[in-house]
Amino acid sequence: MNAQNDPSVEAVVKHIDYIANLVGPEHVGIGLDYVYDAELTTRRVKQNAHIYAPYGTLKDYNYDWDVQRFMEPEAIADIAETLLRRGYSEENVRGILGSNCVRVMEANWKV
Repeated sequence: MNAQNDPSVEAVVKHIDYIANLVGPEHVGIGLDYVYDAELTTRRVKQNAHIYAPYGTLKDYNYDWDVQRFMEPEAIADIAETLLRRGYSEENVRGILGSNCVRVMEANWKV
């Protein structure tokens, strides 16, 4: 979550750009948690602050909102399109959307 409680495509891509510029797009992956009830999730976070903010307050972790906002799963296509428009290669976009995570899991997990 960002400090503005903004789950827009532009906000998410801004975060992706920031990390990709630090370490390279081959080391970036997004986590996809689907939240179907934002109010319930917000209540759970507030009731379990010791889990979500173990070394500070919920505000320190950007969880201190009346209702946390979450991106809808349908926005993934828009993220991919925005990354492509910003000059990311198709390979980089596939990596960011999942294959980077698969590569790391295959390298580290015994199956």
